[in-house]
Amino acid sequence: MMEYFVPFEVALKLKELGFKEGCPAIYEIESGKFGVNRLIEEDNFKSHNAIVDCLYLDAPTYNQVIQWLYKNKNYILEIRKNNDGRFCSEIFKSSCDYSFYLHRIDFASDEIGAKLYGIEWILKALGVPVCANEDERSNIILETHAIDLDTI
Repeated sequence: MMEYFVPFEVALKLKELGFKEGCPAIYEIESGKFGVNRLIEEDNFKSHNAIVDCLYLDAPTYNQVIQWLYKNKNYILEIRKNNDGRFCSEIFKSSCDYSFYLHRIDFASDEIGAKLYGIEWILKALGVPVCANEDERSNIILETHAIDLDTI
């Protein structure tokens, strides 16, 4: 299940950019633990926002982030599978009636890795880089696939 959600470090950067969507999962800010967002099911979810903001962090799915980046930041991230079976991320910036090609990232056989790398590239372009260097980025990708599913 965890493979559908962006890593904790990415979620933190998205919060800096103003990401505030109803997410099916959350991270505990202090520990980084992942869990199901039970508050989203409650009728008065909005009244819990102050508590949620202090203790928890939205854990969006990759698709939520891709849609949010398009609607709020005008970035388009497309994931394509090449003829050789590898995935690539293509990034565009939309402006009025046009979309401008910005970057292409070829990735190995991992679609989730291609999405993560594309999102990280956009966050860096927006001035909130997730990682200081390539080794740190690689560790985040590896950890993304190995997180234990604790419930909060």
